[in-house]
Amino acid sequence: MKTRKEIIAVARAVEEMGARIGESLKVTVAALRQKLGINSNKTASDRLMEAVERRVFELDEEKSGSGRGAPRYFKLLKSSLQIASEPGQGVFPLRPRTCSEK
Repeated sequence: MKTRKEIIAVARAVEEMGARIGESLKVTVAALRQKLGINSNKTASDRLMEAVERRVFELDEEKSGSGRGAPRYFKLLKSSLQIASEPGQGVFPLRPRTCSEK
C-alpha cells in the first residue's frame, strides 16, 4: 500500500527534530506544525496519528505523560528514506512479475 507523501514528510520532519530509529523523542503538535509549514494543529495532529497507524512511529507510553497537554514521546520505527523506498511508492503501479523474472 502506498504511503501518502504527507506521512513521509512527517517522518522527515521528526527526523530533522533529532529522531533516530528505535529511539524516543518528544514531539509536540506545535513543533511538528511549524516544521511542516502548515497552519493547523489539527492537521499536524491527524498526520502524526496517521503515521502511528501506519507504523512509522509508536507512542512511547513509558515516557509520555497522561492527560491533555502532557508531553508525548514517539519512537521512530521507519525512516523517511525507508518509507519512500518501499515497493509501490513510485509514480507507476508495480507490474506483476513474469515467470522468467522469478
